[in-house]
Amino acid sequence: GAGVEADADSSEPAVSADGRIVAFTSRAANLVAGDTNGEADVFVVDRTTGRVLRASSDPSGRAAGGSLPGLSGDGRVVAFVTSAPDLLPGASGISGGVALGLPAPGAFPDLLP
Repeated sequence: GAGVEADADSSEPAVSADGRIVAFTSRAANLVAGDTNGEADVFVVDRTTGRVLRASSDPSGRAAGGSLPGLSGDGRVVAFVTSAPDLLPGASGISGGVALGLPAPGAFPDLLP
């Protein structure tokens, strides 16, 4: 969470146009609660508030793994590579897909409409 030093390496940063929102890949298990998958995940941090979210989560909120994040210029949309089939509606059993995600409603209340 906010202000916590990652307990593993982080890499592959993508930064919004204004520098406020950063998406990145990390194997750290202590950035968000319940990250127990032991895989690299994609995270998004609001550098103004310090709030950290895991973007590579399945619909129930479980860590699903991901890498190579890309971020829209306004920081509202993150895209990343994942092999988790349940992140892509209607695409079961795929490998190496790309998922798009929006931070949860209310996650960054002053950023999202």
